[in-house]
This record gives sequence, structure tokens and C-alpha cells, in this order.
Amino acid sequence: MTPSPSGLANAAGSLHQETAAASSICQISPTRCQARTRLYRDGRLELEGFPVADIREYLADESVTIWMDLRDPDHDDLAVLSEEFGLHPLAVEDALHHRQRPKLDRYRSHLFLTAYRARLDTGTGELATSEIAAFITCQALITVRKDDGLDSGAVVQRWDESPDLAKFGVGYLLYELLDYIVDGQFEAVQSLDDCMEELEDRLSDGVPRGLEVQRRSFQLRKSLVLLRRIVIPMSEVVSELMRRDLRIAGDGTSSPRRSPAGPRSSLSPRSSPASSG
Repeated sequence: MTPSPSGLANAAGSLHQETAAASSICQISPTRCQARTRLYRDGRLELEGFPVADIREYLADESVTIWMDLRDPDHDDLAVLSEEFGLHPLAVEDALHHRQRPKLDRYRSHLFLTAYRARLDTGTGELATSEIAAFITCQALITVRKDDGLDSGAVVQRWDESPDLAKFGVGYLLYELLDYIVDGQFEAVQSLDDCMEELEDRLSDGVPRGLEVQRRSFQLRKSLVLLRRIVIPMSEVVSELMRRDLRIAGDGTSSPRRSPAGPRSSLSPRSSPASSG
């Protein structure tokens, strides 16, 4: 069977994302988990996949911006955040707490963000979520992923598509990360709406369906509740990040695209599966 043009395009896009992500994987790291690193100097990408132990030395140069990503780290792995970035050990433990509400906490040395990538399985009606924690300093964006549900390659690809905006440092890296997360939430909301419309059509066609429709309705309701829990707080998170006094979102990061505000309005009370009667 010959792949469709869209299938080939998707495959090519996935391959590009994997390639972009692979170059940032550290071959030398004190962590047992996978680590990724990128270094920008004066708004230009200069290094990838360099040893984690070199980060503190690089940060001595104020023109440097660093991204580090840890995938499913344990308590010992997170020690590098204190050693290389100077974050307080108690603050670092925030990243070990699972299933937190999307939020933004302010510390003296950094900001701490929790958010979720979402994807709806339209076949089963189940919502898959992937939690990400991020430590934000004036020179670094540190992401901590619990799994591969949030595709770091896709985020790296977004950064690489607008290299001229990398001069805005951490603010731009964070903006594109949030934009990727919010885009996924919009897609999940749209998929859920489509599934609800399909369910309503099946209910109105006059064909008895019994437990099949009831199970479908129950699963969609369950997914809607979960989606609301991770989407609605994102509006507050993004609004907080856009505050001028945080000096995270400069004029240059807000002008090229829309603000990455969450799809809150799409999750109104009317957006619920039709009753199965």
C-alpha cells in the first residue's frame, strides 16, 4: 500500500523531530536518566549534547542561555539542578511530586511551572496526559518530563524554525514550549467536540444501541472532566508569566504569534456528551 502524501509528510516531520532531539542527548552525564542540553550564546545556537557537568561554567557568561531536559529523573538525578544551577534542594523536590495541578510558583532564584500535554484517543475516548515540570531562571529553562508523552523533538523543532527569535533567551524558549503544550490542548478539545457530535448523531438516528452508547458517553464525560482540570488553570499560568515584573515575556516574544493562552472557553458547560437516555 502506497503511503498518502499527508502520511509521508507526517513521517518526514517525525523523522526531523527525532533528529533534532537526538543531537541534544548528552553522552556524558552524572544522571542515570536521559539528559539533553542546548546552549545559546548571544541568541545563536552554539552547542548541543554537551556534558551536564559543564553547565555551571557556561553560565558564568551572561550572554549564555541553556536548556536542559531530564526524562523521568529520580531524587539523585535532580541533584544536578542544585549543583549546576544553584537551585535550593527543597525547591528541586517540587519536580518529584506527581499529578500536580497546573501552576506557577515563584521563588527567589527561579520560577517553577507545572503543565500537561494532552491527547484524546478518538477510538476509545480516553484522554492521555503527560506531565511536565519546568524550572525557569534568568539564563536557563530546565524541563523535567515524566515520560515521552511530551515530545521534546517537537519543541526543539519549533525553536529551530525561528532562530532569529532566540535572541530573546529564556522567554522565547519558554514561549514555544507553552505554545506546543497549548496547541495539544486545543487539539484535544476539538477532538472531544467531534466525538460528542458523533455520539449525538448516533443517538438521533433511531437505531437501538444500548450499552455501547452508554459506555462511550461515560468515557467521554470522564475525559472531559480530566481535560478541564488541566486546561482551565493554564489561563492563570500564562497570565502570570506575561506579567512585566517577571521579565520573562519581552516585547519580542509576544509579537510574532498569538499569546499561548489555554483553550478555556472551549470547555464551557455545554461541552458535555449527550445523555444516552
